[in-house]
Amino acid sequence: MHPLHGELGVERRDFIRALSAGGLSALVAAPDRVLRIGTVGAMSPETRGGLDFGLSESARSAALLGWRTSVVDMDSAGASNVSAAIAGRTMRALPRDLPVVGVTCDAPGQALVIAPCDVPVPAAAPGEELQVSAWHHTLERYGAAQLNDRFHSATHAHMTGDAWVGWFAAKVLTESALRVGSVDPAALMSYLRDPATMFDGHKGVGLRFDARGRLRQPLYLLKRRSGSAEWELDREIPIGEHAS
Repeated sequence: MHPLHGELGVERRDFIRALSAGGLSALVAAPDRVLRIGTVGAMSPETRGGLDFGLSESARSAALLGWRTSVVDMDSAGASNVSAAIAGRTMRALPRDLPVVGVTCDAPGQALVIAPCDVPVPAAAPGEELQVSAWHHTLERYGAAQLNDRFHSATHAHMTGDAWVGWFAAKVLTESALRVGSVDPAALMSYLRDPATMFDGHKGVGLRFDARGRLRQPLYLLKRRSGSAEWELDREIPIGEHAS
C-alpha cells in the first residue's frame, strides 16, 4: 500500500515529497506517465473556474514527478485515448469502463459524483434564505485558508462550493494516477471505488466515494438576507447529518 493511501491532512508539498520518497519505483515503472483527462457536458462558470484552477495545480504537481496531464474537450474532440473524464450536466453516453468524476448531480449514471445531491435544506427564518454548499471562502482550518488564498490569487474571485467541486475533481483524478502509478482506466476505476481510498479536501476528514458513487464529505449551511448577494457561513453539516 502506498504510504499516502488513506492519509489525512496532507498538503500539496508534503504529498509530493512523500510520493517522491515512497512511490518512485512505481512511477519509473509506469509505461505511460501522461494522464489524459476528458471534459464533457455543461458546467457552471464557477465550476469551470475551479476545474481549470485544479488542473493547473495538478499539472505542476505531476510535472515535479515526471508526469504530464493533458486535457481535451470531449464535446468537440471525442473520447479517443482518454484515461478518465470529468462530466458536468450531460445526457451523453460515455464508455462504461471509463472512470468518470461528475461535478453536477445529473452527470452520467456511472459517474462518481462530487457535488452535494439530495441534501435537505432546513426551513429558513423570515427574511432569510438558506442553501447547502460544498465550500465557503471563509473556511480556515485544515489548510482551507491556504486553498482559498491560492484560488483568490489565481482567479481574483472567492472559492464557492461549485468552484471547490471543480478543483477537487482535478485533484482526485491526478492524485489517483500518481498513487496507482498508472493511467489505465481499469486501475483508476478500481482505486477510486475502493472504500479504503481517501482524499484530502481540506475538510478535516478523509473524503471517499460510497457504494452509490457519492462523495462522503462534510457540507456547509449558508445563509443570506433575502435580496442580498452575499452568502454567509452558518454552520458545518457533518457527514452523519446528511445523505451525501
